[in-house]
Amino acid sequence: MLKSRAPAADKGTFLHPEIPSAMILEVGMKVLAVHRRLFEGDHERFFVGVVDGFENGIARVTGYSWMRDPYQLTFVRKEDVRTKIISLTSGTVLLYQLASTVDLEALTLQCDPSGATLTLTDGRDFSMDLSERTPMREVRRSG
Repeated sequence: MLKSRAPAADKGTFLHPEIPSAMILEVGMKVLAVHRRLFEGDHERFFVGVVDGFENGIARVTGYSWMRDPYQLTFVRKEDVRTKIISLTSGTVLLYQLASTVDLEALTLQCDPSGATLTLTDGRDFSMDLSERTPMREVRRSG
């Protein structure tokens, strides 16, 4: 199971000295980083891991990268554990907090056959819809 590699005392700091010490992002927190697609044809990129440290809008996270198989509607987890330095102020990464009970080793990304729905799940209790589109529904007009 992935655990933080940071020293126990590393709680991170904020850039602005007047912000209270209560942390939004804390060492040991489980997160999902979603890299925004900037250009047409960019593939989805995901990173799931544990926060090792946080300082001045930059997080150090250890975990797994997920890549889309360009020939199938599947995502493949890279088997090697990586540590990423992620800027949370860049505007190109969305960071989601995952429940502390989620088993990061058991997570899979699943696409439905049409490719319309993408779900992050541990196959048991945890499921997160990562779809970029909402299914089209009939719009009713009020009279």
